[in-house]
Amino acid sequence: TTFFVLLVALTQSGKTGTMVGLIKQFLLTYNNYTPVQNIIVITGLSSREWKTQTTERIPDGIRVLHRNDLNNELADELKQAKNVLIIIDEVNIACQAKQTLEILFKRAGFQTIQELIERDIKIVEVSATPDGVLYNLSNSSWLEHTKIIKSYPGIGYTGVKELLEQNRIFQFYDLKGVIKGTNK
Repeated sequence: TTFFVLLVALTQSGKTGTMVGLIKQFLLTYNNYTPVQNIIVITGLSSREWKTQTTERIPDGIRVLHRNDLNNELADELKQAKNVLIIIDEVNIACQAKQTLEILFKRAGFQTIQELIERDIKIVEVSATPDGVLYNLSNSSWLEHTKIIKSYPGIGYTGVKELLEQNRIFQFYDLKGVIKGTNK
């Protein structure tokens, strides 16, 4: 009965590897009947670099789509689809009202929990900065159908805090050499 899962993890802590592991486990589960072609990794980012890098890491046969690929053709395909797993990387990008992901989901008919249940649509959202997504998933009508998972980095993780402590992050200067908002 869980149709929405949000994975929250720190930047550079292995979110893409976790998506790969999820896909592998999903495909190896004996009672899973979702065909490979019905597993899609998407993002609201319009980054060719993200698409190239993610495609290289994700198993063959899994579609990887960025914002420019999330069009009416895909929405029409999803409108008819059943038994689908959608993984949304950086879910906080282009997900607000009248933005790409919201438009895609509305056109695809992913508006009610009943529709997701009847069509067996599963959505995994991934982000280091989930912002309002956490609030949306706490909506009481969706609660029994959602899970929020917080992932913690492994030993040796280097994040922003560690980079600050190691004096490896420096103040940004504009091209004139001035700190924005100061006289320095």
